[in-house]
This record gives sequence, C-alpha cells and structure tokens, in this order.
Amino acid sequence: MCHGLMPNLALIEWGNETSESGYYLMKKLLGKNLDITAVVCVNDTVAYGAIKALHGEGLSCPGDISVIGHDGIQDSCEWNDVPAITTISSDFNKIGFEAAKKLRRDIWMDDKTVLNTRFLIKETTAPPKSSRK
Repeated sequence: MCHGLMPNLALIEWGNETSESGYYLMKKLLGKNLDITAVVCVNDTVAYGAIKALHGEGLSCPGDISVIGHDGIQDSCEWNDVPAITTISSDFNKIGFEAAKKLRRDIWMDDKTVLNTRFLIKETTAPPKSSRK
C-alpha cells in the first residue's frame, strides 16, 4: 500500500510485450467500465499501445488515465504521436550481471539482491482527477 492506495489484483491483465497487446488490454480494461485512474505496463512498448487505445476512445493521457511504462526505451523510438512516457528505468546490464553471479553461486541461496531503478516522470502521469480540485 502506498499513499492509501491498494492494488486490485483482479485488474491485472496478462498479454505479451507488444504495442498490440497494450492496445488490446487497455480496450479490455476500458470495456469493464471501471473507475481507473492509472495503469502500469510491463514495458514502454505496451504503454505506447495502451495510450493509443485511450486516444482511440477519445480519452486523454494523462488527463483521464495516467500510464507508466518500464524500461525507458521511448527515447530511442520514433513515437512522436504520444506524449513522452513516464517510465521506470533499470540498468539491464547490471540486472544481467547480477543474474549471472547468482547462477554461479547457487540459484537457491536465500540471498537478496536489490538493484536501483529510476522513476522518470514525463508527460503521461498526473494526479487523479479527484485530487486535482
């Protein structure tokens, strides 16, 4: 729980890591007529598809629904038809290095590896409408 918000696990949708999946899953969520204010996607590509679905339904991102991606790849893409995607940026080289170290030691060891991430707030997030009064 963060800031009084509890995730609703029933709202988790599973797909693949493509923009088409993001588009389809966002349309599926919108079809449930829920009062959602934000969506967190597995990567920026899925977030892109989700934003395109919002636009297709006449909704605004972040005006109606905020969207967050994960991986920070938008800067290397030519997605100029959506706002800059708020994203969680990870050091994938470091993730691979730490995974390889863990495999070499003992994958079953009960040790914890914590890696730093950066939350890059860009143009696809805003406070929920209810708190903007």
